[in-house]
Amino acid sequence: MASRQNGGNIRQYRKPLNINLGMVIFGAIFLYIIICVVMYLFRDEKVVSYRVQEGSLSEDNVFTGITTNQIVDVSGIVLYLSIAAMFVFLTVQVIQKRRWS
Repeated sequence: MASRQNGGNIRQYRKPLNINLGMVIFGAIFLYIIICVVMYLFRDEKVVSYRVQEGSLSEDNVFTGITTNQIVDVSGIVLYLSIAAMFVFLTVQVIQKRRWS
């Protein structure tokens, strides 16, 4: 109906597909996850639990209480939550800066 008005000069075009770098990276990561899940489901041996017996990770007592079924160490949880809070704070600051600049 719109093409009949104004002498037929108006045409409606479809919007072009807007693909940016973020969408390409997201698609690649999504495809990788799908492939990994399919490969995991069709293999004979499943994931086995693994415990570090020696090395720097076994001597680190901060995260040992979080990763094992022993009594929970509060210092590990505080460190983990403080690192997460720091990254959330920095993310909010970057978003605020982009909004006001």
